[in-house]
Amino acid sequence: MTNFDAIKTAAAFSFALGNGKQALSLLTETLLHVAAQKNNDGTAIARLMDKCRLKGDDGAARAIKMVVGEVWKGSKIQTPVNKPSVVALGGSLFNADALAMVETAVKLELSIRSTKLKGMLMPKKAEETAPEVEVQSDDAEATIESVVKETAAAAAATEPRAMGLTAVYALALELSPEDRASLLDMLSEVAAGNAKLIAAA
Repeated sequence: MTNFDAIKTAAAFSFALGNGKQALSLLTETLLHVAAQKNNDGTAIARLMDKCRLKGDDGAARAIKMVVGEVWKGSKIQTPVNKPSVVALGGSLFNADALAMVETAVKLELSIRSTKLKGMLMPKKAEETAPEVEVQSDDAEATIESVVKETAAAAAATEPRAMGLTAVYALALELSPEDRASLLDMLSEVAAGNAKLIAAA
């Protein structure tokens, strides 16, 4: 992320708000940059919030607040009237597993406004509102369980939490067989990338 430009990224994010998938990708780039800096400076994220406010995109703004709140537990986002947004990360607890989930959502080409994104990051709350999902067959259920177990092994380097695996299970239930088959590969790539980031830190 050495070539990250917060101003250019925010401008691109503003144009991408009409394309939820691209908007989530740019948000994720910003989150990765902020996490790599390790200085709790949320200015780059605040710029994205301001772009949402300028365009009146409340859905995207809510998504940013939800994602940031899960990646940095205890963080605060303030949006004062006629003033720039403030993203306060100081004193928050960074959740690497949540950030990995956001990266996976990008690989799955989810929109920034997707309810599946919320389900991945907040599985308990998603279960309260989501309708029951019918599993087509015992084979499909076995495949999902296999994906979760193999994902746990592949992502061991990043010490994933049980909640993260529960979110993967919930997401897998909603995927087509083709997408379900590729989920393991996507998560393995994310785990490998995070392991390198941690080793380099």
